Amino acid sequence: FPDLAADSRPRAGKPAYPTQLIQIQPRVATKLSPSVSNIPCTLPPSNAPDAVTAAPAAEPPTPRPVASSQIGRVAVCVTGQLRTLTLPITDPLFPQKEWYKMNPKQCEGTPRDLGLTVAESIHRNLFPAFAGSGFDVFMVVSTRADGTPHQPAVGNLSACAPLRPANPTNRLFCRVPLERLPKPALPDAWANYYYKKPVYWGQLLLQALDEQRCLEMARASDKSYTHMVRLRPDWQQRLPFPSIDRLALDDHTILFGSKKRCCCGNEDTFAIGRWGTMIPYMDRYTDFQTNREAFPSPNLSYWSAEGFLVNTLRLRKVELKEHDEIDGCVVKPLNRKFAGDP
Repeated sequence: FPDLAADSRPRAGKPAYPTQLIQIQPRVATKLSPSVSNIPCTLPPSNAPDAVTAAPAAEPPTPRPVASSQIGRVAVCVTGQLRTLTLPITDPLFPQKEWYKMNPKQCEGTPRDLGLTVAESIHRNLFPAFAGSGFDVFMVVSTRADGTPHQPAVGNLSACAPLRPANPTNRLFCRVPLERLPKPALPDAWANYYYKKPVYWGQLLLQALDEQRCLEMARASDKSYTHMVRLRPDWQQRLPFPSIDRLALDDHTILFGSKKRCCCGNEDTFAIGRWGTMIPYMDRYTDFQTNREAFPSPNLSYWSAEGFLVNTLRLRKVELKEHDEIDGCVVKPLNRKFAGDP
């Protein structure tokens, strides 16, 4: 396996596929979604001034000082479909407890209680943590281009605009390719995957492929990054994200969100780590297609996407750890109950 330290910085150069920097456009102020006064679990009330629904101003006007010389620019890789990124909290499909599997002993409430769309929560509660050192957002949105709201036309870069950083020094790169489900190169290794239908195999492979594409976009940037975040466009960031220095990351640890607040499948919904440590996380597609050792034991009754991730990282001496201060949850629309749903 490659030495992680040898890939501790992105490789400069021309990307192998078209990509484009979305330029900052003048913003038109609109109201944020209405907040509620009885937000559970000590969530701060949403009382910010007017902002932009698609990309509300979130970064402080004066960057925070970087606490450690080892903390530099952050690459935020976003992959997945846009079902709930800008879905209004008043929409009938915006989920409540059915898809927000919170432990009632720890916390009660629903995604609506936050009073923010998913995009607004990312701008308000996640991006400010990276503003001091700077960050760039890289998005890959594979699309069926079938005309439905969350399936943009191929190459329609405006699909990424809701996560455009408010500060123009923090940039947004976007790629919107046609969705093509890959076929497994090692089909026998998938025999005891939890989802038995081959279409589900293709969907997991596509997820891994898009993460790999996002990694390559960051590698092709003209900037260097010390840390990387794996983010889904349906991740609602409930509480303000802790500063990176507070997380005390090292070369053998990747952190994911607290299961005390939201469960389950947390291992591959959100992650943060040092650049080199995140490489095997974002490059799982190669392991899926070439590395039998990365698959969990065939003696298991079944294996899951999370189990594959834990196993392939363990081979690189990288550990996934839950962190209680990473408080967020995947927000799925109420009409999507299974992986194969449109």
